[in-house]
Amino acid sequence: MNTDASVCAVIVTYNPAKSLETNLAALRPQVGGLVIVDNASRPAALPFLERISSQHSCVLIRNPENYGIGRALNQGIHSAEELGFAWVALFDQDSTVSDSYIEEMMQVYKDSPNPGIVALAAPQYIDRASGKKFKFTLPINGELLYAMTSGSLLNVATFNGIGDHNEAFFIDYVDIEWSLRARWSGKKILESKDAKLLHSLGNLNYHRFLFRDVPVTNHSAARHYYRERNRWRVYMSGKYDSVWLRQDLYLHLTGFVATLLWEDDRWRKVKIMIRGVIDALRGRMGKTVEL
Repeated sequence: MNTDASVCAVIVTYNPAKSLETNLAALRPQVGGLVIVDNASRPAALPFLERISSQHSCVLIRNPENYGIGRALNQGIHSAEELGFAWVALFDQDSTVSDSYIEEMMQVYKDSPNPGIVALAAPQYIDRASGKKFKFTLPINGELLYAMTSGSLLNVATFNGIGDHNEAFFIDYVDIEWSLRARWSGKKILESKDAKLLHSLGNLNYHRFLFRDVPVTNHSAARHYYRERNRWRVYMSGKYDSVWLRQDLYLHLTGFVATLLWEDDRWRKVKIMIRGVIDALRGRMGKTVEL
């Protein structure tokens, strides 16, 4: 296991499970520093967070309230920058990495003929439950349309040139909006050939519909609201290409069908999705619905 002293890992937590300690133990030896940004977990979680932060020599930032994923990511990245790190690897609290993960991710930049135009390196995302590779990031000439935040690696100077994550989104589409903005500015998002990250996208299962396996996330009504609202804010921005728009519209349609056919509490979810569209059109952003 190699340590890259130029990389700082940033983990955003919210009521973390005990598995966070195992994830930290696998990640910490690979990086020069680690920042935990806690988005107002329950008071009972504080002793656990303080203990593992001390044990693994982490900087712990505790927010007095849940500011959302965008602000927490920005806090972590800028904290790493203040500590003098040139590279930041971003993770969810349930992200599990291999012993060579950071080395494999850095290889993406080393293999690129022009690393200065790489906005983000992303791993291959594997669904923890099914073992299937997520295919929402479709390659175009070796590039990705967008990438999830968790497991990604970025250069701090390049990040600053593109700008912070959109804090008004609160949760959902934060990573997609930033990815699209980065590509709109002429940067590329590349996928690692070797690094893989186990990830859970809701309580995911699949149903057969029109000869395809349709993913059903079983997200809460609140998450449906934020996804719908923020999706439409991205549409309204105009900062995307037609390939991404076609893909997202397809995912939008199949996701709506999946909600109607297979999810619990479907009508409440449909109503709050409509509210999300209305709030997007009105520009009502930030934390508007409790998770």
